Amino acid sequence: MLVLPTSLYRCNIITEQDKCRITSAEMELTRRMAKYTWQDYKISDVILSELKINPVAKKIQNCRNKWIQQFQHTDRDRLPHLIMKYQPCEKQSQGQPLKRL
Repeated sequence: MLVLPTSLYRCNIITEQDKCRITSAEMELTRRMAKYTWQDYKISDVILSELKINPVAKKIQNCRNKWIQQFQHTDRDRLPHLIMKYQPCEKQSQGQPLKRL
């Protein structure tokens, strides 16, 4: 299946809204695989356990955790650590206000 590698690619920038969309798309596919409709009133966890499938959201969280562990084991003077610790020196001006027509 191509869905899982595609969803795990760049998983560190997924928002909560994206996670809900991924979960609903996953459940739509698993319901079709299990030959259930939404009128059958089957809970998502029951369908996933019947098909012996782990949720994609859990796999995404595992990938994020692995990345964080790998990040923490790198040297402190490498560029990713410097980027994570960066804070601007002074407050930037907002510029001119927009003109009303």
